[in-house]
Amino acid sequence: MAVGDAITAIVSVPAGGSVTYQPAAGVEVMIVATQVSDINTYFYITDGTNDIVLNPSQNVYGVGRVASGASGEYRVGAERVFITNSIYLKIVNYNTANAYNAAYSGIQTK
Repeated sequence: MAVGDAITAIVSVPAGGSVTYQPAAGVEVMIVATQVSDINTYFYITDGTNDIVLNPSQNVYGVGRVASGASGEYRVGAERVFITNSIYLKIVNYNTANAYNAAYSGIQTK
């Protein structure tokens, strides 16, 4: 990947599990959108020890919106956050019965 390239992925987050996106050392990415297919799936920024909830769409007081798609309801966040190799994305599925999809997109800035 190069500076200016789009970074985008759709990932399956296992029931009760998590998935991370951690850029390579020296790479920086600005995340511009996050989407989840279940209200029990959250995006965080983390340093591997400390997790901070990222997407306001999962917060009752947040500014995210709910939309309906062919596969049902999904949540869309519209934050802008930079991630690096030391501060990166973590997606957690708190639903212990089912895996759910999540997606993110951004731009490589360094």
